[in-house]
Amino acid sequence: MNTLPFRKLIIAIAMAACFFLMPMASVAEPVQPEFKLDCAMRAPHHVRVGNPVPLTFDLHNRGDKAVAVLMRNTPFEGFLSQYLTIVGPRGRLDYGGAMVKRGPAGAGEYLRIRAHTKRTRTINIGAVYAFDTPGKYRIQFTGNLQDVTLQKGPSLPDELRPQTLTCAEIVIDIVPGKV
Repeated sequence: MNTLPFRKLIIAIAMAACFFLMPMASVAEPVQPEFKLDCAMRAPHHVRVGNPVPLTFDLHNRGDKAVAVLMRNTPFEGFLSQYLTIVGPRGRLDYGGAMVKRGPAGAGEYLRIRAHTKRTRTINIGAVYAFDTPGKYRIQFTGNLQDVTLQKGPSLPDELRPQTLTCAEIVIDIVPGKV
C-alpha cells in the first residue's frame, strides 16, 4: 500500500492548522515586564503654621529600560486629584484641591524616566491641605500609577498597565508662630 497520499494529506492538514492558528498567537496578551519603580517622599522636619509646606517626591526607575509613567494621580501633575492621606492632631485633613475627571491620556501626560535614574518634583501641600494646628502630621502617598509602559506614547485605554506604588510615610511637625 502506498502511504504517500496519506502523508501528503497529514502535511496539508498540519499546514492548514498552522495557518489558522498563527493569527491567534499574535493576538495573545504580551508578557508584562516587571517595572522596578519605587518612590520616596521628604519634607522639612519642622514648618511654622502658615508657611508653605514643601513635599518632595522622588520616583526612581531601578530597571534596565526607560519607562513612561502616566503622571495622573501623582505629584508630577500637581493638584488635580487626591493622592495623599494626611492625618494631624485633629484627625484626617480634607483635600482642598481640584478633582478632575478626564478622558484618554495624551502623550504630554507621560513622564519618561531613563533606566537607573529618578525624577523629582517638589510641591507645596499647604496650598491644598490646612496645616493650621501645631502638632505632628503623618503623610502617606495613597495614589497609584495608572499606566507604566515601555513605549513613548500613551497606551490605549484598554491597554493601561497600572502599578501600585508604596512610599514610606513621613512626619512633619507644624510648630506655632509665623516667620
